[in-house]
Amino acid sequence: MRKFNYILKDKTKTIKEVERDYIKVINAGLINKKIADASILKEILLCPPNTMNDELHLDFIKRLRPITYNLVDKKFILFDFFFGKEYSQLQPIISKFISENFSFKICPYCGIDYVNSFKECLSYYMNFSDFLINSTHKELKRLKRIGDGKAKEILLNRSSLAQKDFEKKYSKYESSFKQLKLKPQFHNHYTLDHIIPKAKYPLFQISLYNLIPVCYSCNTKFKGEYELENCVIPNSDGYVLESGLKFCLLKEEDSFKINYKLIHSSDSKSINDYMKEFKIIGRYNEHLDIVLSLKEKAEKYNDVKILEISRQTGISVEELKEMIFGVDVINGEPDSQLFKLKNDISKDFGIL
Repeated sequence: MRKFNYILKDKTKTIKEVERDYIKVINAGLINKKIADASILKEILLCPPNTMNDELHLDFIKRLRPITYNLVDKKFILFDFFFGKEYSQLQPIISKFISENFSFKICPYCGIDYVNSFKECLSYYMNFSDFLINSTHKELKRLKRIGDGKAKEILLNRSSLAQKDFEKKYSKYESSFKQLKLKPQFHNHYTLDHIIPKAKYPLFQISLYNLIPVCYSCNTKFKGEYELENCVIPNSDGYVLESGLKFCLLKEEDSFKINYKLIHSSDSKSINDYMKEFKIIGRYNEHLDIVLSLKEKAEKYNDVKILEISRQTGISVEELKEMIFGVDVINGEPDSQLFKLKNDISKDFGIL
């Protein structure tokens, strides 16, 4: 649960340059370019979610193809008609672009799961022989001129040929292996969510700011076609979840439970709906042990105790707090798991 900021990986670039690159990437990925007007395509691709509505969507349809205005009642074919491709065909291109251009680590919807992309190369194989003997079917297919059939053949021959003959038979692929050994391959463990459901406004399916990297659970199990209010859209200027509620620890009879209190009453319905839709409290209570551990440490190591230990050991108070409560808690690292929960609770416990 945090605001999604468009932090650029390449610090020499501006957001305007990245937006231009995005338009180029989409243009290159389109086969049937039915949107001939570059200015209209730019408006669609860079349209922010808070401006998307029935009137704007209808206006684009009129401007794009007045003679096919009747398509407005056939939303399921609008995107394919104008872009010449299904979203699923463009999604890998978009996902790669977002991974390569923006830095992000934690799911902005729940704040629980990491959603960052990571790089993997073949450098963990000592040499080509090691690669031939231990690589997977998928890794073999990364080499030039090795398809599905050849990869299966190599796997089969590992056990049927003597090692010397085996390596000689496939030595022609060694140069391809050396080229790939230090070339990273990007992997994602996130899904791209449409902030405004693609079924509602098909033309905005590939609008850059309508797509946001989130965890699998939030996207497929909880959000679905749920429409977010502007105040809880992570990339909106009006986002209030970081300041509009506060997590707390409540005692119920002989047990504890994580809950929250509202701070912004004007947005209370939107916030409550959001918390209910994403099952935040139920999911957070699965991590109750983290909060109880902070509670126990706060009771055991108050400021007086930490100061005493600092004098005895020569370790600064700040370092001791990091060692006891965690660097992410003391230094306030928003990209860490359950940051808001731990931050709110730590303030209640007097840790911060």
